[in-house]
Amino acid sequence: MRQRKFLNIILSLAFLPMIFSCGTPAPDSGDLTMAQVGQFIQTTYLGIEGVSLRSVSDQFTDYLLPFGLEELRVHLFAYESPNIVNMCLSQFELPADTDNYMDTAGVIRPNADMRAPILHFDILPTSFSMDIYNYNQDHVDVDTFLGDQLDDILAALDIAEPYQRKPQSEGGNRGYITPHLDPYKSEYRIEIQNPSSPDENYWPAVYEIITAYYTAYLASLDALEPEEDQDLIQGNIDGIDEMINILWEEDFAVEMGQSLFGDDIDLYYMQVFWRNGDYYSDV
Repeated sequence: MRQRKFLNIILSLAFLPMIFSCGTPAPDSGDLTMAQVGQFIQTTYLGIEGVSLRSVSDQFTDYLLPFGLEELRVHLFAYESPNIVNMCLSQFELPADTDNYMDTAGVIRPNADMRAPILHFDILPTSFSMDIYNYNQDHVDVDTFLGDQLDDILAALDIAEPYQRKPQSEGGNRGYITPHLDPYKSEYRIEIQNPSSPDENYWPAVYEIITAYYTAYLASLDALEPEEDQDLIQGNIDGIDEMINILWEEDFAVEMGQSLFGDDIDLYYMQVFWRNGDYYSDV
């Protein structure tokens, strides 16, 4: 444990300079920005039938944190709908009120009675990951869930291919920071790196991938109905509990988040972003 914490400290020190040196392109540069990605996700969430903003989001209204000599603004919006217990969008804007973002992340968690995986993404200035995590493989099949939408996912994978990190077996660093999530990862995982040399196609590729995955995922989810299968329901409950606990104990994002949020990390990460302990929406 002590060795792991030391490694995380080293990684944190290495990570922070990347944030300052590799900021997202300015909105008027013609490149995609994380601000535009956030607008797309917000619009997508609001377009879901029966959607409602969870009241806990109010606790992050005008939420500012000191970050070096600057202030960091946290944008955190959590929604729910009749079949989705949590849809969250998190953005860290640095400096505050500049439309420059050091992180944009989102998650969609269906209710426990839905035969569906979850969707998660995270964008940094230097990298982008997205996956359809399956924490109940005994009762949920990702290919079956995607159905007719699978072709759109495969097309998005083709867009990502030039930027995908190479596996560690080939001398790359794919998955090096998320081995704890290996049991949940899908074959449709996106894990791409922003090229060190300027590439005008990179940010448009990120945007295309996000829109394709979100559209395909929500269309697949919309085709489902809640089920009364108790094995499915209990498997979903046990699976998400285990996955969130693993994230809390082992994920680098939590280690970084603790340095930012202090005592509010449980509120931000567990209660709002993941909605830990809840399995059905309130609408």
